[in-house]
Amino acid sequence: LLSGTKYYWRVTVGEESAVGSFSTVYGEFRPMRVGDMINVRDMGGRVNAEGRRIKQGLVYRGGEFDDINNPEHVSFGAAKVIKEDMRLKTDIDLRIEAAQNKFTKSFAGDDVNYQLIPFDAYGATLNDVGRANLRKILEIFADEENYPVYFHCAVGADRTGTIGMY
Repeated sequence: LLSGTKYYWRVTVGEESAVGSFSTVYGEFRPMRVGDMINVRDMGGRVNAEGRRIKQGLVYRGGEFDDINNPEHVSFGAAKVIKEDMRLKTDIDLRIEAAQNKFTKSFAGDDVNYQLIPFDAYGATLNDVGRANLRKILEIFADEENYPVYFHCAVGADRTGTIGMY
């Protein structure tokens, strides 16, 4: 559900009920259920440096989704949400271990722009390599053709938290 949105409902069991409604709170972030993936959030709703809110449905963060097409995980529906609801165009993979495993494409599909930019959450921007990688990441965000963007590490906490802060 989108935050800050009014939803309407009606129950039909033999006969229709009256129309009811509820509104979701306009929060700082929107946690999302994406199959059995960990810690997925829509960054929309957050206030940027100019005091404007980021639109929902453009920037997502979370954990890896390497197994979304694994038959054991398909029943959880992650691939469907990623492809049909989130409509990702860009996958920024921050995992150092993904570089070690020589990943070259997004598990979200061949049509997703995969950017493997290994990033260390702790002190990453205190050295030349970390600053160069941060610059690459921010350049991706600066190009509106890349949206919607999903950035992730293994569990969507430390490395994604560091990037989310920017």
